[in-house]
Amino acid sequence: MLLIILTGCNSQIFLEDEKDNIHNALSEYLSLLVKKDYKSASEYVVVYFAEKPYPVQEEIAKEIWIQRVENQYNTNSYLLSFNILTVEPSVDNRDFAQALAEMTVLENGIKNTRNIYVHLELKDKWEIGYYFRENHSMPDPITNIYTGYISQEEMKSFNTKD
Repeated sequence: MLLIILTGCNSQIFLEDEKDNIHNALSEYLSLLVKKDYKSASEYVVVYFAEKPYPVQEEIAKEIWIQRVENQYNTNSYLLSFNILTVEPSVDNRDFAQALAEMTVLENGIKNTRNIYVHLELKDKWEIGYYFRENHSMPDPITNIYTGYISQEEMKSFNTKD
């Protein structure tokens, strides 16, 4: 009986420590976006490709991500401020977590505030995977800007610039 209680305590301590680590990583990433330090922010982004046949080096994918974010900034669409509301490490898989953040964004010059969920993955450190709204399926314009997803179209356009 005592062993079960101690194991439960260790697990709870781990979760609390991880909540702090996740919160700190997300806060640092979002702060870098607010400061418009996109190169440093890209170090917190998990890049991925849902479409084949475009395997690409991670550093090229990060360049594409930075270019996308800078282009959106140039059209008056970017993060102004944030407040992290909750952080929840996955109980089933210690390599995943989600957080809820209130984000104030400028979209085409119009200021909006809304709650956005952020999916995080543990690699060498906690990194940002993707964004979603409360019902998990409703797309949000911010997801298209800051997501780590690199589309075939972005790859083609990047490859034809030289």
